[in-house]
Amino acid sequence: MTTTEGGDRDEAKKKEKLPPLVHVVCGWPLILVAVGGAIGGGLGGAAYALGLMVYRKTRSFATAFLASLGLGAAAAILWYVIANAIRG
Repeated sequence: MTTTEGGDRDEAKKKEKLPPLVHVVCGWPLILVAVGGAIGGGLGGAAYALGLMVYRKTRSFATAFLASLGLGAAAAILWYVIANAIRG
């Protein structure tokens, strides 16, 4: 198996340490764990992972911030819908 130069760059990009502020901005949906237990944690974790993916693809803090807000809001809305479906 041979690796291309582009593949090596992608691997280096994945292993690169991200600034703590990026983790805070992308990780805020994890507060759903406190409110929504396992379902909230799963949705918050998915939103966090997607936010980091957006940051790594674009390298724009503003884009990661806006994506994190949107992803977190979507996770919270989805948690609310699932919680009401379980209760109802």
